[in-house]
Amino acid sequence: MWKKKYHKLYFQDTRDIKSQAEASILKEDNFPKLLFKYMKAEHAINSLEDDFIKVSDPFHVNDPFEGEMLFDYEMISQQYKDDLLIRQREDPNLNFSDEDKNLIVNSENPLNSFMDIVYNNDSGRGEGLTMEEFKLEFVETFDEFAQYSVKNYNHELKKQMLFVCLSESNNIIPMWAHYAGNHTGVCIGYDLTDFELGSEETCHPILYVQGSDFTEEINNIDNAERNKLKVLEEPFLKKSHDWSYEKEWRILIDKMKLRQALKLGFSSVMDRREDLCFIKFPKPVCVFLGLNISADCKQEIIKICKERGITIYKMIKDSSRYNLSHMEI
Repeated sequence: MWKKKYHKLYFQDTRDIKSQAEASILKEDNFPKLLFKYMKAEHAINSLEDDFIKVSDPFHVNDPFEGEMLFDYEMISQQYKDDLLIRQREDPNLNFSDEDKNLIVNSENPLNSFMDIVYNNDSGRGEGLTMEEFKLEFVETFDEFAQYSVKNYNHELKKQMLFVCLSESNNIIPMWAHYAGNHTGVCIGYDLTDFELGSEETCHPILYVQGSDFTEEINNIDNAERNKLKVLEEPFLKKSHDWSYEKEWRILIDKMKLRQALKLGFSSVMDRREDLCFIKFPKPVCVFLGLNISADCKQEIIKICKERGITIYKMIKDSSRYNLSHMEI
């Protein structure tokens, strides 16, 4: 499957020019002629008038795993424990002797030896607790801290990203139901070939998977440039197989890069309305009216499309299959 190969090449190493070029060519060869945006009718009317599309953020979408870095809890916790031992062996506040340090380094269970020394050297750390109680409390507290640290880091990355969700297809029945007001809305087709913020550099296919593991990247986040790209972008480009019917492509927008683009005078500017973010899209190629669109909305949308030279279609039900097709108005 080309999408799986593309993801592997794209996230392989940002410094590997060959793999990046191969990924770009692979996507270019498979880039859809049109990408579609399902909308409720009232939102579509605004978008058709000024070409602004609402931008999504990870905290207000219907997927609870949006942008989540999944990881092996035990491996992350162990890495944090290893880092703790390295740092705190040299902590002057602990007053470790050379003998203590050597004991930890050479121990078959360094963490256990570390806790033994802390408990015995500083009665305040274990005051009122038995050795076993102290160790249990220490490990539980540390494990909670390790998990919190990763989730907090992930949360900060999420705050940096925005995105626009599109689809390869205009006739997905659940999409009409979920995102186009139960077939009362529209589906708008866009050609993003020359769109600055929706170009092949920023628009990617979603890869649908059973799960994803970012343990290695989290444990080595400061050691490789490729890891920074992976943890920032890849969590937004992988979703559960449960969402595969959406056939999604996604424009990723890094807030920092967006600010730079605006300073350089890019025409695809961002607009703000009532605390919502919008970006300028190209003029639509076509508009598909939902099966149950109201007469008033239908009339207004047809009027806008005719004035702007946008082709209009009406969705219709097939008579012999559970399928939607369309006819030009």
